[in-house]
Amino acid sequence: HTSHGSVKLVWQRSRLFDKEATTTFFKLIETDVGLRCEDVVVTPAKRVRPNPMNTVELLKSASKVLGIGPHETMRAAEQLYLSGCVSYPRTESTAYPTSFDVMATVAVHRGSPLAGVASYVTELLRDGYVKPRAGHDAGDHPPITPVAMARDLQAGSVGFRIYDLIVRHFLASVSPDAQFENSKIHFVSEPSMERFYVSSTREIDPGFLKIFLNYTPPGSSGNWHGNGDDESSDGKEENFTEVHGVPEFEKGQVYRMTNLRVKQGQTTAPGYLTESELISKMEKFGIGTDASIPTR
Repeated sequence: HTSHGSVKLVWQRSRLFDKEATTTFFKLIETDVGLRCEDVVVTPAKRVRPNPMNTVELLKSASKVLGIGPHETMRAAEQLYLSGCVSYPRTESTAYPTSFDVMATVAVHRGSPLAGVASYVTELLRDGYVKPRAGHDAGDHPPITPVAMARDLQAGSVGFRIYDLIVRHFLASVSPDAQFENSKIHFVSEPSMERFYVSSTREIDPGFLKIFLNYTPPGSSGNWHGNGDDESSDGKEENFTEVHGVPEFEKGQVYRMTNLRVKQGQTTAPGYLTESELISKMEKFGIGTDASIPTR
């Protein structure tokens, strides 16, 4: 407990499966005089922009973000292709050809009716795009790209939502990485010397996430759409507990404990695979192709 309020800490031992041992530790910590801040570790981190979109990524994103199944997604994407709005939607490649004109394709959406897209494109054209990630060239067709502005789609229709998804993914793929700052504060109880910690995330620059669907900044409810990679400054993935609004702690300072409790729980079996996860597994183990996955 600090002058700024209370913070829920995580016990370093995580879980114990022995009730007697747990009770012993609980009674030991109950007699402690406080928690000393042992260390404050601040690490820059980033969420990397997505690769250009291939068919499997389209199917996964449509299912996960929009709740639209593979068969319906491909039917809508093919209609968008026939209408001249997007490139050929059946492709395994996630690498643009060297001749691809990124700036011209971005400029196509300067007057887009999609929410927030026109202003984002104006910023991207002003500040300059970021070179797309290398991706994988499967030697078939280029990644799925919005090549024209779709004006006649009915708002809320499947075609409109799939087109919106493709546009935002394309813009995200040529946008800056998102920058964050992870903090992990370590505590030790005195005199029992049991260790606790709390971790938090602070947004520095949302980068490409500003244009993604369903994105809300840290501290708000919502999800990040897409499969961007989370990387720390040394390239290793960080797995921080999403705790926000954590007050500043001073190394060496002792803080008061205000609430201790033992929670009983039980292990549970893993849940069922989502449709998006199933598609990922099919891709990983070579089950089906970009053409056959929607029909399986």
